[in-house]
Amino acid sequence: MRAPLAFVVMLASCFLACAAPMPEDTSVPGRSETSGDDFVLKSSDVPSAFSQNEIMSDAFFTDVDWIDAEGLRAFFAQVPGTGRSWLRGATIDGRDAAALIVEAARNEGLNPAVLTIRMQVEASAVGSASRPGAGTLSALMGCGCPDGRACDARFAGFRAQLRCAAQTFRALYDDSKSGTGLWRLGRTSTSLDGFSITPRTHATAAHYAYTPWVLPGRGGNWLAWRVARDYVAAMRAVRVPSAPTCATFADVGPDHPAHGAIEAGVAAGYWSGCGNDLFCPGDGLTRAAAAVILARIVAPRRVSPDGRFIDVSPGHWAAGAIASLAAAGIISGCGTDKFCPDQRVTRAELAALLARASRTSPISPRGLYEDLPASHWAAGVVEALAPTGGLGTCAPGRFCPDSAVSRAQAALAFARVFGLSNVEPCR
Repeated sequence: MRAPLAFVVMLASCFLACAAPMPEDTSVPGRSETSGDDFVLKSSDVPSAFSQNEIMSDAFFTDVDWIDAEGLRAFFAQVPGTGRSWLRGATIDGRDAAALIVEAARNEGLNPAVLTIRMQVEASAVGSASRPGAGTLSALMGCGCPDGRACDARFAGFRAQLRCAAQTFRALYDDSKSGTGLWRLGRTSTSLDGFSITPRTHATAAHYAYTPWVLPGRGGNWLAWRVARDYVAAMRAVRVPSAPTCATFADVGPDHPAHGAIEAGVAAGYWSGCGNDLFCPGDGLTRAAAAVILARIVAPRRVSPDGRFIDVSPGHWAAGAIASLAAAGIISGCGTDKFCPDQRVTRAELAALLARASRTSPISPRGLYEDLPASHWAAGVVEALAPTGGLGTCAPGRFCPDSAVSRAQAALAFARVFGLSNVEPCR
């Protein structure tokens, strides 16, 4: 059974939970939660008894280090009700399946277990000893598959589905946190099968935005909870949590000048790495990536992609952030009807974005930088941000306005302008 979703991220409408129900029936009678104020969670990750108001905790949903690829591989060797899953040792386009799941989840600040659970809920693809057919794999997470229509080919395939689902879940979670989501923490809504739902966690709101059904004992978010409960218990027995370190990323150690700022942004959920436990601090920051980070920080009123930029399709991974920031007047295009999403952001451009997003008004330039004359279009905002430390200098007395900003420089700038406190994991 499927139904349309009101919320659309990247135009990626999602399948309902259609997998076969688990044997035990723990359905909830009536149309509202029966346990009321006496309901007590017995697990910090997933409730041990079903409540339609809490599928899983926020801490579990966003714990990127809860399980790693080695732990997932161990879990795939003994999946509840199945034994050895086809995913144990499976490769997709030459990459280990467990590593791909972990990479997709961590890139969006999600627990890899969440994507694994959803894969089973949507397509019964984890609890299968034999490799599913191409049709199942092409729509693995139900992402980009509107009801009654063919799935969008842009999101077809194992890796594309993981990426689409991870980005969608993260956006739905962020919408609940910002208070803009149709489904959000503390707001009572009615599921498509008539249950009154008041999400107790942002993670629960994200699950209902992805699939707005309860379907006790047979599907929907009852099934999401049931799979989560059983899988989490099995994963706990074999998982290999990441050992405590003083750095989230292998290429940004404690001695890196941007280490504390990068860790602060990761802890806040504003940015993530570039894959394979790397941050790529020296790489340039694209205009699309800058838009996504700013949208997470300032949480503008979310609007659907409106096609104002001809080079940002509705299915682009940053389309929602770009449209929302443009509507708020924080970003603009790079020319006639274009946004240039893959173009690297310059130091002057980032200064302008930060000024608008932080509501910092330009000042009359005083000639702080020898390479930034008062006539330069960004001189007023660059100098206005100077007291925050902003982008600092590129050399004594110089700003280098046309130089591409690096990911590390951007992390420092975002942290300084928006007041993020440095995070030192081992202190």
